[in-house]
Amino acid sequence: MNFRSQTLLQALEHLSAAYPNQPLNVIEVGCMFKEDEGLSTYYIADFLATRGKGDRFISIEYDQGHIEASQAIIAKRKASLSQQIDYRHGHSLEVLPGALTQVGQVHLVCLDGGAHPEVCLAEFEQAASHLAPNGIVLVDDAQTLAPSAAYQPPRPFGKATLILPMLVLLNYLKHRAEFREANTSPADQTGIPDSDLIRQCETVRFAAIDADHFAVIGDRHKILVYGDPAFIIQAAQISVGSKLVQKLTQNSVSLQSTSKNLNASASNSSPLTSLTQRLAALLRGQ
Repeated sequence: MNFRSQTLLQALEHLSAAYPNQPLNVIEVGCMFKEDEGLSTYYIADFLATRGKGDRFISIEYDQGHIEASQAIIAKRKASLSQQIDYRHGHSLEVLPGALTQVGQVHLVCLDGGAHPEVCLAEFEQAASHLAPNGIVLVDDAQTLAPSAAYQPPRPFGKATLILPMLVLLNYLKHRAEFREANTSPADQTGIPDSDLIRQCETVRFAAIDADHFAVIGDRHKILVYGDPAFIIQAAQISVGSKLVQKLTQNSVSLQSTSKNLNASASNSSPLTSLTQRLAALLRGQ
């Protein structure tokens, strides 16, 4: 199970504990369509079916071929889950508003569709405005994305390229009065910043967005997590664990190589032969 799947399942478990006797409403933008690239649709459907609380799961996808591929994976792995998934074919900006209106409050939103930054930002704004208390939004692929035929400008935060700066800016505006004095200055100098951009942004208000609670987790593969602060702490721990596993895996390969070299050294007659043999055995776990 990869880092994305771990984060997704942890979010579902967190929400299930927060709403033990209530149905959960889950929406994803961008369904799974390749088994080797992630099984988000399958994991969500399986979790909700096992939970058995009358939960609702809507999967929005603009590519009909992806929907058919997703349905084939479900049929192969667990056909009964097909009844748990409400596939919606169409562009997210056309389909998502209606889906959010239907569910009223959404507990988990997974944004993993197209990578146009403003489309992702609009999806996020819509999701945040319908988020239930303790709700969570996951924006996948928040790492740098290379230019594509459809979008050539830089995307330093991937699908979160506009979402993350918006959250940072809103957070700063919320706390600007507390931290506006940049540093201690001599009495005849001004140390209070007065940016033209910030001044123009002061009139911006997004009441539905709580810019205090977000984080980017992961290493090579990054996810923007927004919503319940308690889950953000858990998600950060998942991220640390994932990095540790990657490091241990890399170290394991290195240790195996070192062990072989030590065995080769130990075969030579030397006063250190016994020591190198012992060390090689330790590296092999003997």
